[in-house]
Amino acid sequence: MTTSYDYIILGAGCAGLSLAYFLSKQSQQQFRCLLIDKDLKQMNDRTWSFWQKGTSEFETIVENKYSHIRFLSSSVEKSLDIAPYQYKMIRSKAFYQFIWDTLKKDKRFEILFDQVLGVQENENECIVRLESREVHTSMAFSSIHFKDIHYGKHQNVLQHFKGWIIETEEPFFDPSCATFMDFKIKQLKDVRFMYVLPSNENSALVELAVFSNEIWSNDDYDEVLKNYIQQSLKIDRFKILEDEFGIIPMTTYPFEKHNSNRIKYIGTAGGWVKASSGYAFTRILSKAKLLAEALDNRRNVDEVLTAKNKFRFFDQVFLNAILSGKTNGEEVFSGLFKGLPPQLIFKFLDEKTNLIENIRLFTGPPTWAFSKAFFEEILVR
Repeated sequence: MTTSYDYIILGAGCAGLSLAYFLSKQSQQQFRCLLIDKDLKQMNDRTWSFWQKGTSEFETIVENKYSHIRFLSSSVEKSLDIAPYQYKMIRSKAFYQFIWDTLKKDKRFEILFDQVLGVQENENECIVRLESREVHTSMAFSSIHFKDIHYGKHQNVLQHFKGWIIETEEPFFDPSCATFMDFKIKQLKDVRFMYVLPSNENSALVELAVFSNEIWSNDDYDEVLKNYIQQSLKIDRFKILEDEFGIIPMTTYPFEKHNSNRIKYIGTAGGWVKASSGYAFTRILSKAKLLAEALDNRRNVDEVLTAKNKFRFFDQVFLNAILSGKTNGEEVFSGLFKGLPPQLIFKFLDEKTNLIENIRLFTGPPTWAFSKAFFEEILVR
């Protein structure tokens, strides 16, 4: 049994599988890669929603596409045409299976289901300790989350979410329109909003997202979901087909500083989540593809993993403004969607805007709150 590999990927979630997929599709070189996870993911444990121009490698598993989105708050209600973008939805089970099917055909990959006990390195190799054995590699890519992080001056908050896929007796949903954010639920000291992603006229994912460091009980999430469906959507009779729950860290903490010569962190553990929104899917795909290209071309992968990013400072200002109480999430997003086209907001969240566009975006939310947050972050840098 092989115990030495060119690469080992720790964790077969979105990031680990994406890196393996792009290595498989892009590289013509010979290598051995071991993918390790404690179990085979074969269920819908989450739904990824994202905006995109055109198509991608994963178009065949997109469950639905939306040409319009809705934004709702106490001050703004808009239905928006987002062309040339489409808002898309992929269920995790389809994503996992799509990549497993690809890797099973590639003899360069070995898949192992085992528990990772520890990782260490020396000058010559990296050693991964498992419950069943030890394996060795030139380089390990880990998506295993850190347990203890001292954030210091870096802003951080958890986005936690719970959703139900519901089915209605009568046609109710518009499959061409997704509710992107609905802040018209009770707002307390945290940030909370609903979103609705229809699959067809009789079925949709209805999900609650909360930005706070206090995780709720299941009953608390369920109460908000039930009230929203019955009171806001005006649906009295529905069946819950599936549910999902997740937690995403939203932070500007520089996870890449934990990278060493032979151990590199990816996905959430590598800081690939957009700190100001929690959006991660397309960012993970983009980073994984660039990382696979660097490996294939024998380039220094740190050029991908530690690239400077001016948008991290913008995220720091955003989180400062809402977490300190200078403003709140509803006011910020309402300011953006009230006066700016959704295409520009998407471009900013994709970190592709220029200086003029960034200035325009920062005059959308409450100006005083963001100006104060801006100067506070300048002082602590």
